[in-house]
Amino acid sequence: MTLRLEGPLGVQSGAAAALVRQEIVPHSTRLGLAVTARLIPVALLVHADGATRAFAPDGAPLPLEEIERLRPGTLAEIATWA
Repeated sequence: MTLRLEGPLGVQSGAAAALVRQEIVPHSTRLGLAVTARLIPVALLVHADGATRAFAPDGAPLPLEEIERLRPGTLAEIATWA
């Protein structure tokens, strides 16, 4: 399992990205090996007017400390977005 940022996408006066969990699962089949992958949303991050906000997939606000705990360095990366 890996957490990564998808984006950023430019929006009005800032940018938005999704923090997603990437899962890659190998499967054995009678013909060999197969792999499936999926992205599971963890948070929506919005950076606008010099401020960053985070939201859970259900729209509830998330503390930025939680984002940094899940993926250290995320807030510093977001701060570089125009």
